Amino acid sequence: MISTSSNKIDEIVAPDEIETYVSMPSCLLQGCSNDLIIFRADGGNHFTHYGIYEGMFLIFDVSKDFKDGHLSCYLNNSGDDRPKFKVSDKPLDGYRHLGRLVASMKNYEV
Repeated sequence: MISTSSNKIDEIVAPDEIETYVSMPSCLLQGCSNDLIIFRADGGNHFTHYGIYEGMFLIFDVSKDFKDGHLSCYLNNSGDDRPKFKVSDKPLDGYRHLGRLVASMKNYEV
Protein backbone atom coordinates (compact mmCIF):
# COMPACT_ATOMS: atom_id res chain seq x y z
CA MET A 1 0.00 0.00 0.00
CA ILE A 2 1.33 3.41 -0.94
CA SER A 3 -0.21 6.63 0.29
CA THR A 4 0.22 10.35 0.23
CA SER A 5 0.97 11.84 3.62
CA SER A 6 -2.40 12.80 5.03
CA ASN A 7 -4.15 12.87 8.38
CA LYS A 8 -7.28 11.49 6.71
CA ILE A 9 -5.41 8.39 5.51
CA ASP A 10 -3.96 7.83 9.00
CA GLU A 11 -7.50 7.86 10.44
CA ILE A 12 -8.58 5.05 8.09
CA VAL A 13 -5.48 2.87 7.75
CA ALA A 14 -3.11 2.11 10.61
CA PRO A 15 0.21 3.90 10.00
CA ASP A 16 2.17 0.64 10.44
CA GLU A 17 0.31 -0.82 7.41
CA ILE A 18 1.58 1.92 5.09
CA GLU A 19 4.62 0.72 3.16
CA THR A 20 5.79 4.04 1.73
CA TYR A 21 4.80 7.61 0.99
CA VAL A 22 5.22 9.01 -2.51
CA SER A 23 4.93 12.39 -4.22
CA MET A 24 3.08 12.69 -7.50
CA PRO A 25 2.84 15.69 -9.81
CA SER A 26 -0.60 17.29 -9.46
CA CYS A 27 -1.00 17.32 -13.26
CA LEU A 28 -1.28 13.50 -13.25
CA LEU A 29 -4.35 13.45 -11.04
CA GLN A 30 -6.23 16.68 -11.74
CA GLY A 31 -9.48 16.92 -9.81
CA CYS A 32 -8.26 14.60 -7.05
CA SER A 33 -7.57 15.41 -3.43
CA ASN A 34 -4.29 14.87 -1.58
CA ASP A 35 -5.88 11.86 0.12
CA LEU A 36 -4.77 9.12 -2.27
CA ILE A 37 -3.97 5.51 -1.56
CA ILE A 38 -2.44 3.02 -4.03
CA PHE A 39 -2.79 -0.76 -4.10
CA ARG A 40 -1.50 -3.40 -6.48
CA ALA A 41 -4.29 -5.48 -8.03
CA ASP A 42 -4.04 -9.14 -7.06
CA GLY A 43 -6.20 -12.19 -6.52
CA GLY A 44 -7.17 -12.68 -10.15
CA ASN A 45 -8.56 -10.70 -13.04
CA HIS A 46 -12.07 -9.95 -11.79
CA PHE A 47 -12.36 -6.47 -13.30
CA THR A 48 -11.09 -6.94 -16.86
CA HIS A 49 -14.26 -5.25 -18.15
CA TYR A 50 -12.94 -2.10 -16.40
CA GLY A 51 -9.47 -2.59 -17.93
CA ILE A 52 -8.02 -3.75 -14.58
CA TYR A 53 -5.64 -6.72 -14.59
CA GLU A 54 -3.56 -8.41 -11.91
CA GLY A 55 -0.37 -6.48 -11.11
CA MET A 56 -1.70 -3.03 -12.03
CA PHE A 57 -1.48 -0.11 -9.60
CA LEU A 58 -4.91 1.12 -8.53
CA ILE A 59 -5.12 4.69 -7.24
CA PHE A 60 -8.06 5.52 -4.97
CA ASP A 61 -9.12 8.97 -3.75
CA VAL A 62 -10.27 8.66 -0.13
CA SER A 63 -12.23 11.93 -0.44
CA LYS A 64 -14.44 10.62 -3.27
CA ASP A 65 -17.69 8.91 -2.28
CA PHE A 66 -19.11 5.75 -3.80
CA LYS A 67 -20.56 6.25 -7.28
CA ASP A 68 -22.74 3.59 -8.88
CA GLY A 69 -20.97 1.74 -11.69
CA HIS A 70 -17.49 2.90 -10.60
CA LEU A 71 -14.89 0.84 -8.74
CA SER A 72 -14.24 1.60 -5.09
CA CYS A 73 -11.98 0.19 -2.41
CA TYR A 74 -13.51 -1.15 0.79
CA LEU A 75 -11.95 -1.79 4.21
CA ASN A 76 -12.85 -4.67 6.53
CA ASN A 77 -12.59 -3.33 10.07
CA SER A 78 -14.23 -6.32 11.77
CA GLY A 79 -11.00 -8.31 12.13
CA ASP A 80 -12.53 -11.51 10.77
CA ASP A 81 -10.87 -13.75 8.19
CA ARG A 82 -12.24 -11.90 5.15
CA PRO A 83 -9.73 -9.84 3.12
CA LYS A 84 -8.83 -6.52 4.77
CA PHE A 85 -9.13 -4.57 1.49
CA LYS A 86 -11.47 -5.37 -1.37
CA VAL A 87 -12.41 -3.70 -4.67
CA SER A 88 -16.00 -3.65 -5.89
CA ASP A 89 -18.39 -1.67 -8.05
CA LYS A 90 -21.17 -2.30 -5.48
CA PRO A 91 -21.38 -1.59 -1.73
CA LEU A 92 -20.12 -4.55 0.34
CA ASP A 93 -21.78 -5.70 3.56
CA GLY A 94 -19.35 -5.68 6.47
CA TYR A 95 -16.90 -3.36 4.69
CA ARG A 96 -16.42 0.40 5.02
CA HIS A 97 -16.02 2.49 1.86
CA LEU A 98 -12.39 3.64 1.64
CA GLY A 99 -12.31 5.59 -1.62
CA ARG A 100 -13.19 5.62 -5.32
CA LEU A 101 -10.83 4.54 -8.11
CA VAL A 102 -9.47 7.58 -9.93
CA ALA A 103 -6.63 6.04 -11.95
CA SER A 104 -4.93 2.77 -12.80
CA MET A 105 -1.45 2.19 -14.12
CA LYS A 106 0.23 -0.82 -15.70
CA ASN A 107 3.57 -1.78 -14.25
CA TYR A 108 6.17 -3.17 -16.64
CA GLU A 109 9.36 -4.79 -15.47
CA VAL A 110 12.30 -3.89 -17.68
